[in-house]
Amino acid sequence: YSPKNQTTDIQALRKWIREYLDVFKPLGKYEEDQQIVDICRENELPDLMSETLSQLLEENPYMPQGWSSLALAQFLAEQYEQALESCDFALAINSDDNEALLTKAHTIFEIGNAKVARSLFEEYMDKGGDPIQTIAYAEGMFRGCNKTEAIDYLKQVAKHVESRMCE
Repeated sequence: YSPKNQTTDIQALRKWIREYLDVFKPLGKYEEDQQIVDICRENELPDLMSETLSQLLEENPYMPQGWSSLALAQFLAEQYEQALESCDFALAINSDDNEALLTKAHTIFEIGNAKVARSLFEEYMDKGGDPIQTIAYAEGMFRGCNKTEAIDYLKQVAKHVESRMCE
């Protein structure tokens, strides 16, 4: 399987999704609409994932996990301001939405506010989130030459992992 075939497959998939979005507007009537989101996520198509979710949320703004999924797509597309807004919507609907909290933490870290990001990562872990999902923060701190902060944070992650394994 060559990279050229993969590029051709992605182009064909993009075309198929675009046709689906045009034919079945407004989205939200069919179960397959959510499957389009999953296909976009699996094939790393955050732009189409974002477009699909935006249409779905127009029809059903309280769709479970809708805003947090949109936030993730926007984050992956490096649309950080939109991602933060979608995270805030998700958290307003459900303050226990850990996926939105995690995406918000990663987004805030990406835009350069490590202190706020760390508190969000900690809140995410305190609410039962997977500590492994927060390691990117420590990696970023390490790469930013803040090794002490990175090691301190990794020790905290290790405590969370250990406490869960001993439950």
